[in-house]
Order: sequence, then structure tokens, then C-alpha cells
Amino acid sequence: MQNGIIREVTDLYVQTEQLHLENGRFVFAARDGESVLKQGKIERARLHETDLAIEFEILRGESGDTLRLAANGPFLDARPFLSDKGDSAADSVHDAALDAEKTLVAEAQKEMAEDDAPMRVIASVSAERMRTAAARMVESARIYMDMGADDDIKQFEMDAVAGTGDIYLRLKPNESGIMTLRLEADDAGETLQAFDIYNNMRGGKLVVYGESKSVDTPRLIKGDLALSNFNVVEAPILARIVNAINPVGIQELLGGGGLVFDKLAAEFEWSRERDGDIYRLSDGKTKGPSIGLTFDGSVNKVTNKMDIAGTIVPISALNSFVGKIPLVGDILAGGKDGAILAATYKLKGPADEPEVSVNPLAALAPGILRKILFEEKPD
Repeated sequence: MQNGIIREVTDLYVQTEQLHLENGRFVFAARDGESVLKQGKIERARLHETDLAIEFEILRGESGDTLRLAANGPFLDARPFLSDKGDSAADSVHDAALDAEKTLVAEAQKEMAEDDAPMRVIASVSAERMRTAAARMVESARIYMDMGADDDIKQFEMDAVAGTGDIYLRLKPNESGIMTLRLEADDAGETLQAFDIYNNMRGGKLVVYGESKSVDTPRLIKGDLALSNFNVVEAPILARIVNAINPVGIQELLGGGGLVFDKLAAEFEWSRERDGDIYRLSDGKTKGPSIGLTFDGSVNKVTNKMDIAGTIVPISALNSFVGKIPLVGDILAGGKDGAILAATYKLKGPADEPEVSVNPLAALAPGILRKILFEEKPD
């Protein structure tokens, strides 16, 4: 204490049912006759599975305060920061621990901000393992985040390992101030499972790149995504589509190996809304030995609805062969640019369980096969 004002707290130890702090040190500064937190260090902070050493500093400024935080250790449970909804697989004690973590983070941000003023947060985290879902985690996670006082992420970078491959993620402005997104995942299936995006893919390499139209629209990013050499297994929605026109294909899908795909490509638009993200896909196409598909539509996380439509072509390799036979291909498949036995499909409704409708043998579809086979349009 100095002149009745707290200046420093040392050797802080806290033990509760869910929280454990060891060797904490907090330094305060005098401001308008009161103590305000300036910096701190906790040699070990454990909450639920999270086990980290933490250092922080609060920089006070006329335009607003900034919290700089660095943390490292063996484990980070990142679920409270990845989703606002609880994990249905967790038990009540587990849920209570997650709720406590959310509450402590929110209260810390509130207390550190003078008069509840917004605060910019710049954080770097290094964890040997990071839990991202109930039974999923990534290894060797390295994270950098710059979140503005308006709770909008200005920059986010992550390197990690999922399954057998590296994850490289960058969301940040370029030299011109344009927000850019780059994601590369060497094991796409494990990466999508780890972040609870899609659980029915195995293997594959994913590359995503996009950017905003201007410096004034950083929350709207448009770009391209490409996925190669992956399998889809035990996917009930895809199974219903495939079964409508290709019973052989559904056997593959329900089997251990799943449906094999060589390529997938699409254009995307990612809108970061305050209440949730909205994804729009266009010119989507994917090809494998058994089937090929096109797709266009949207997934709205605000309303948890999807609206996707496209065309499915069974045994694309056979269709390609038939289409290239002189005269026969022209008659059966509309030439090289056509496809036989094409069907259309629609997915509409709740994203978790949309309504599936398929129109088998809708028509001979000129141009569809060329698109699915990733062939250039002839001059």
C-alpha cells in the first residue's frame, strides 16, 4: 500500500473447486486517487482443462485502453471462445466449468476497463494441445489475435497441427488495408472435424484464399476454395442424394472407405455478421470416380438454415468416355459438353437436418459434365 492505495499484490494463491492460480503478481497504478490495474503475471492458471502461464499489461490511453496478453503452457480449452452454444456431449460439471470460464473472461474484461469502457485486446497464445470440440483437439497451437474495442477481430493468425497435417490460417489486412483470408490445411478432414465444421471427411488438402472488396468492408470476404484427394464417409444427406440415381455409389458411401473425390472447387462469400456468419457458395463442383456434383447456395449461421441446389452425375468417368465417342457421344450426351443420367437436387431448411429433394434423370445436361470434370470451355 502507498498513501492508502494498493500498488502491488504478490504471492497470490487461489484455490476453488474450478479455479487454481499459483504465484500471482499484480501491479497497480494510481489514477484519480484510485488504484487501477497496470500489469500482472500468473505462473500457473488452471481452469477446467486449461493450464497456462499468463502475463498481461494494460496500456492506458486517451483514445482507449489496450490489454496486451501472452499465455503459454501445456493445454488450452478454446471452446468458450469458439462457440456461444454449449457442448451437448459434455456433462453438467463440465458445462459448469465452461460457463465459469466464460464468466471469468467476461468479468476480467469488464474490471480491466475503466468505467466499463471498451478495451482493445492483443493476445498471443502458445499451447502444446488445444481443445476445439468435445473429443477433438489440435497440437502445437500458436495464436495471435488483435480484437478491437468494438469486439471485432482486426487480425487473427493461427498455426497448429491437426491429424497428420499442418494448419496455416491468416485473417489480416494487406499493405493496402484490404482484409485478406488464407487457410491451408494439409489434413483437411481432421481440421474440419477439429473445429466441428464437418465430421464426414477423411484426408484431403484444403486451400482457401479471399479478400474484402475495400478497406471499408473488412467483414465481407470473397474468394476461392479448393480441396483435393479426399473421401466422404457416413454422410446421410449425401447418401440420400446418391441413392436416388446410383445405388452402387451409396454402398461406397456407407462402407469404410467412403466415396472418393479427386477435386472440389468453388467461389465463396463470407459475411461476418454480429449474430453469426453467412456463407455463400457459387460455381461449386466436385469430381470423383463414382459421382460428380455441382452446387450453389448459402449456409446462414444466424438462422441456422441452408439453401443449396445443384446437379449430380453418376459414374462421371463413364460419362466422360461416352461423351468423347464420335457421333455416339453427340447423340447420348450432347457431345463433349454434355452428360447422361444427370439429376438435380436441393437441400433446404435447418442446417443440421435439411429437407432433401432429388429429381432423378431430370434431363440431359449440356455443359454439366465439362464443369464437373474441370475441363476448360472450348473456344
